[in-house]
Amino acid sequence: MDDRPRLCGHHYFRVFRRGSTIAYFVTLASVSLWQAAIVLDRSVPHLVRSFTRTFGVSPHAYIIGRCIETARGLLLAGGRPAVVATTVGFYDHSHFTRHFRRHTSVAPGRYAASHP
Repeated sequence: MDDRPRLCGHHYFRVFRRGSTIAYFVTLASVSLWQAAIVLDRSVPHLVRSFTRTFGVSPHAYIIGRCIETARGLLLAGGRPAVVATTVGFYDHSHFTRHFRRHTSVAPGRYAASHP
């Protein structure tokens, strides 16, 4: 017997929403949407549409938001922006700064300095 869930994509996300979300699982386990699609026996576009319908944001936007939330905590704990950038999974400091500014309207260094 096949152990894979047989729910529609958006129902599957609702099940995960009760505890943690599939995007959080994808982030922690380093599982790509393509790999999740194979496990769930769905197409990647179907998962993206279902996720967006359920959570109101795309999987990528959700994961970036989670990374920024984690980065805020690390910056407030005294982490240097360049180190925090790689710790939370951004390719480089400028990539991190661009996304951080988009979410908080302030650069990471300035954010850390304004919250001693």
